[in-house]
Amino acid sequence: MSDPNPSHALETNHSLLEENSGHICQAGVYLDLITTAYRDEIYALQAHFGNPSTDEVAHAFRKGRDSHPGFDEVYRDLDDAVKVIRESYAAISVMVEQMSTNIKDADWVNMLNVGAVQELIEISSRDDSIAVPTTMARRD
Repeated sequence: MSDPNPSHALETNHSLLEENSGHICQAGVYLDLITTAYRDEIYALQAHFGNPSTDEVAHAFRKGRDSHPGFDEVYRDLDDAVKVIRESYAAISVMVEQMSTNIKDADWVNMLNVGAVQELIEISSRDDSIAVPTTMARRD
C-alpha cells in the first residue's frame, strides 16, 4: 500500500538516492582496487614474454603483427577502458547525488509553513472589518 502523504514519498526517494549515490561511489572505488590488482598481475607477466628487441616471437606478441594488435596495445586499451568505467562510476554517483538534492529541494510542501498559510486564508476570508485607527495625526 502506498503512503497517502506525498511528502513522505519525496523524502524516501531523496534518502534512497542519497544512500545509493554513496553505494555507487564505493562500488567504483572497489572496482578500481580490484582492477588495479589484476592489472598489476597481468603486467608482471610481461617479464616472461621475452625480449621484443631480440626475440621475434616476443616482438610479435608484444607489438602485434599483420594488423593484429599486440599485448602492449591491448593492455593500453584495457587500461583506457578501466579508466572510463572508473570515471563513469564517479560521474554516476555525482549525478545521483544531484538528483537527490533536486528532489529534496523540490519538496516545497515540507518547507512551507502550512500553519501560517492557513492563518492568512482564514484572515482573508473573514467577514468582519479590520479595525483602522482613527486618531488624528498632529500637525506641528
